[in-house]
Amino acid sequence: MLNWPAYAVWPEVKYLIQETVMSDMIVCDTRQLKVIPKLSIVVPVYNTSGFVEKTLSSFDKNGNNHIEIIIVNDGSTDNSVEVVQKWLDGYKGNALFISQENRGLSEARNTALRYARGQYISFCDSDDWLNEKAVLDSLAFAESADLDIVLYRSYVYDNQTKDSYPFYDAATWDHILGGELKKTVNIASHPQILSLEPNTNNRILKKDFFDKYITIFPVGIHFEDLTPHIVSLVNATKIGMIDTVGYFYRVNREGKITDQKSEKRFDIIKTAKELLQKPEVAALNGYQQYCVMSLVFKMIFWCGRYTTLSDRRRYFLQGVELFSAANSQIRSRLKTSLSFAARNREFILMLAFFNGATDFLTEYSTGKQTLSTKIKLLKAISTANIDVNKLIFKKALRFAKNKFGKRVVG
Repeated sequence: MLNWPAYAVWPEVKYLIQETVMSDMIVCDTRQLKVIPKLSIVVPVYNTSGFVEKTLSSFDKNGNNHIEIIIVNDGSTDNSVEVVQKWLDGYKGNALFISQENRGLSEARNTALRYARGQYISFCDSDDWLNEKAVLDSLAFAESADLDIVLYRSYVYDNQTKDSYPFYDAATWDHILGGELKKTVNIASHPQILSLEPNTNNRILKKDFFDKYITIFPVGIHFEDLTPHIVSLVNATKIGMIDTVGYFYRVNREGKITDQKSEKRFDIIKTAKELLQKPEVAALNGYQQYCVMSLVFKMIFWCGRYTTLSDRRRYFLQGVELFSAANSQIRSRLKTSLSFAARNREFILMLAFFNGATDFLTEYSTGKQTLSTKIKLLKAISTANIDVNKLIFKKALRFAKNKFGKRVVG
């Protein structure tokens, strides 16, 4: 626990330290208690002293009565706290600053949610930043159409090259919006939304909806956004999509969990299993199941590529086990998804997991596409059941036809 002074007075703001039963420490509370905000924005902070000022500076320093910002210091050991405090000196809006012992991103978010008063909530990691106008436009959209969720686009910012580019699911966004500036959808009208990247930070959610269907973020596990992402989309009656960039996602910076090669990557397999066993996910129709599977496989394979080489075969063994006969219901849904897979690489990956092609996946994840790699896949395919072999033949025939057609046209 940090040793904070019992009481301090800063320019124009009083900071009263209050310890709660949850060992949270309220460092600063400038919120106007008589004014209930429409939106609570949660900013968890852990050792991001070089970035958090950029995050907080994306908010208008004069504040907005519709917004409250809840910052949670999750036991930072650098000078992140001092950076936050300095920013709060000049912020004239509604802000709550809490400090707790290090308990991880999920717990930091959960701590903030206990204090959130807004009708809607949103999240921003302390190495990224928001476009406040886009968030406020999303809030207005949500209120006018009584939406459970509003999604806004994201952009990637490379911390090393300083390049920016659209987020990884931009093509799916384009397909769903179809040129419209804003749209109201759900999984029945547009099941492709289940394939969108699972980033909790690119949306606002109605607080009552969140409390009913998600409650808290899963604790003690990485890639914690996947399950809340899918569960919220599945249960939402009305989802807004607004064609504006609201979130900027920083990559290639030192210390970022999603950039690390470590044992933490194995968590995605546990998370995927938990998600696929959810009753509301199991009840989806065939194409909706495929959209979820498409996202799950992309994440599992991506995490596999970011495990260390010494751990990689063990990782893919666990991944293959998830889709084995030991998990018959999940395996059955994968078989159904194979019939919808249109992209060749996606089909190959699903097929490899279905047939337990651990050696192929281990080698393929390194970027190798040699004859040896292909033989490993063919060996695994040879053990497929007759229904899957028929499907493989149809896919291969279609692939050959497309290839031949392109050559004739050319």
